[in-house]
Amino acid sequence: MDASLRELLDSYISGFKMYLPNLPEDHTVKQEANQLISNMESLAESSKDYMGFMQVAQEQDLFNKIIALQSTLAAESSKVMTKDLKNKKIPTALEIAKAYHLAYDAISEDHRTPEVKQVYETVFHWEKNSQSGPEFLMHMEEEDLFLQMSRVHLASTMRKGLKDMLEAGSEWTSSGLGVISNPQLEKYFDTMEEAMSSAKTLLEMEILAIREAENSRFSNLWDTVFIQSILLELVTPISAWKMAKTEANRLNVVTSYEYLCGFWGMDWDGFFEVPRAWDFFEKSIFRSLEESLKNLGINSVEDFKNDLKSCLDTCLKGKTIHEAKKPSKHIVNFRGKEIPLTEVMDALSSAHL
Repeated sequence: MDASLRELLDSYISGFKMYLPNLPEDHTVKQEANQLISNMESLAESSKDYMGFMQVAQEQDLFNKIIALQSTLAAESSKVMTKDLKNKKIPTALEIAKAYHLAYDAISEDHRTPEVKQVYETVFHWEKNSQSGPEFLMHMEEEDLFLQMSRVHLASTMRKGLKDMLEAGSEWTSSGLGVISNPQLEKYFDTMEEAMSSAKTLLEMEILAIREAENSRFSNLWDTVFIQSILLELVTPISAWKMAKTEANRLNVVTSYEYLCGFWGMDWDGFFEVPRAWDFFEKSIFRSLEESLKNLGINSVEDFKNDLKSCLDTCLKGKTIHEAKKPSKHIVNFRGKEIPLTEVMDALSSAHL
């Protein structure tokens, strides 16, 4: 399993460890949490890379389920401890706090941000300064420490997740930069961190998480279709022709280019003047192939673009494309609003419900 994925999973699992020890093994919510952990482990093992995991996890709503389960676990844990008190099984502050020590010990140094340390220092302060378990729980509730633990832990995990996503694949590139171009997912991480920081209750945090997850899934679907229709529909057949210069592959290039020019009303250079298209071409396509392209004498993204253009010209030799320059077609419908192609990148980076 990818090391970054292992660290990401451990950070989420440590959040569950705050509450799981307080629940019996046959508790429904505990079983649901363990099943979610197992599903995440299986997905991580089967994913090719960090970005592949993130995309499937988002499609399966795993992040939202994690936040919802942490909220439910906190509530169920509180119920179990309250029931024990009613049955005169009064635990000590030390006994209750064991779960929080386990959770904190499971957090790597990279995730022990000042906010995380401050919250757990407060928890452990009341552990030492409470005469009983009930008093400890009272202080936890009074200072909203259940909420704060979930919030700062998930926020730091989101922050680290965004950093790892943006750096994913950097070991393949001479520049040391990542190969991910996904402005809407960047927005999702940033918005989730902001939403969690502003939430006043666990329930509010859960509701905000659902809202942002829906927002992100919609934008991601739209973006995937857009990239496929404006860029990959052109680059993919050219790449196929480069590998096998058959007449069938050449005709696929011609057909794709004719269609795209007619649909979007722009020529080759026009496609690459669209900021979203260029960003994806440079980061997700060129950088992922950068090292292998050097063996072909292609040392920059501009070289790569020119090489593909040369292939296109060969396939189009003797053919004229008539629908290539019609600015009236340079628009898309994004969330019910028509916007110019040049604004797609900004729209994805600032989309909200």
